[in-house]
Amino acid sequence: MLKAGGSTYATWPDAVGTVGALERLTPVDFEAFESALADSGLRILSNRDGSPAQIGRSI
Repeated sequence: MLKAGGSTYATWPDAVGTVGALERLTPVDFEAFESALADSGLRILSNRDGSPAQIGRSI
């Protein structure tokens, strides 16, 4: 999604709009998703309340 759009980040709502299953991840699956993102140099940035805000490149 990021490569296709030429962006360094995607908002969480845009990511969920592209991959609807993200909305239904269990905590264990969410951790596995975060790990897979990290392996690709990406991470999830959170809002102050802990909810996902963006997926972006790790610095």
